[in-house]
Amino acid sequence: MLVSDFYPFVILFPLIALRVPIGFGLLLSGLFTYWMAGEASFLSVVRIFLDAPKHYTLLAIPFFILTADFLVAGGLIDLLFAGARAWLGRLPGGLGSVTVAGTMVFGGISGSSSADAAAFSKIGTEGMATQGFPRDFSACLVASSATLDIMIPPSIAMVIYGSLTDTSIGALTFGGITPGILFGLIHMAYVAWVARRRGIGVDERRYTWGERWGYSLRLVPIFGIMFVVLWGFYTGQFTATEVSTMSALASLLVALFIYRTLVLRDIPRVLAKTAGTSAAIFLIIAGATVFAKALTISGFTGRVVVLIKSANLSPWQFMLGVTVILYFLGCFLEGIALNVMTTPVLAPIAQSLGIDMVQYGLFLIFNIEVALISPPVGLNLFIASAATGVPLEQMYRRIWPFVIILLVGVMTLIFFPGLALWLPRLVYG
Repeated sequence: MLVSDFYPFVILFPLIALRVPIGFGLLLSGLFTYWMAGEASFLSVVRIFLDAPKHYTLLAIPFFILTADFLVAGGLIDLLFAGARAWLGRLPGGLGSVTVAGTMVFGGISGSSSADAAAFSKIGTEGMATQGFPRDFSACLVASSATLDIMIPPSIAMVIYGSLTDTSIGALTFGGITPGILFGLIHMAYVAWVARRRGIGVDERRYTWGERWGYSLRLVPIFGIMFVVLWGFYTGQFTATEVSTMSALASLLVALFIYRTLVLRDIPRVLAKTAGTSAAIFLIIAGATVFAKALTISGFTGRVVVLIKSANLSPWQFMLGVTVILYFLGCFLEGIALNVMTTPVLAPIAQSLGIDMVQYGLFLIFNIEVALISPPVGLNLFIASAATGVPLEQMYRRIWPFVIILLVGVMTLIFFPGLALWLPRLVYG
């Protein structure tokens, strides 16, 4: 490769080291590459930047975020945690298993891993601390189990991938259910093993069956929101954007009129929070689109494509190679940027090798999960550290068993694609 091929990275990595927001870093790196190549005017770059978030399917993102924000603002995370404790608190691992279960259920509502990590980091870590779990281990557990949010539908990562590749978001939705639940259970098994080995994690509180069913009845409206999402995709009569608006409306009505934990004066604050989060995501999407175009202009993309095709790789060899590339990039880039930058380049190659686009999409999402907890720029590590007060340096040392668990998920989707494909085939034939 030529030196000019790496122009996009010359600015990007120093900006990341300086903690510049990743959306701005990607945009500035793209502008630098265009300027060095002399390929386009400033206005053409602005046009690319503004057009990137205009895909209709991407409108689902703010509504899925709004769904979670209404429930969080209504204080329903405490109820969700208490319900999970009533049923699972006596399992090996105690409140560690409860925390994982809570993140999985919330993942079936929010679509955002960062929202999941923010919602459960404090309550999960403080609860586990009462049973003897080290705080750094607990914070890492929440950071890792929250990544499953983007595998368990609804998922913002699925929406972005589906919009970039024209892959059925419904098929991705049902494909993510089995691996999402399976690796949630694996997290619970690991917590139980750690608790047993250390003699911790025993929940002394006992619940009657009446108390358990009481919590279950109180949680029915929350599970109803999950049903709305799955029903919307299953029927095929609604787009992802329409499903997301229905789930946002349902969460508002549930918080306002059923639980009555949200009041009208809270709504502007919730909308403002959702707008800020959505703006940050769309900035990353737009910046990553400019950066991806810059990779093409510099010649980097073309050379990578030629290199991969000339190697005559089998599908599994290609996916192993992609895993190495995504792991390296994921150490420095946020998951959304990783999705937008690599999908237009690598997904067509995967398709030409006969890899199912649903399988590749879920394989990509598992790799994004790894990126979310990989030092030094794993977003969920930053969120969990800020929420719990656990220093990042301690989390960097503790996170590696969870990175290995998620890498096993990547390998599973490479060599056992049926795990992800059996349910979409059953639903859609």
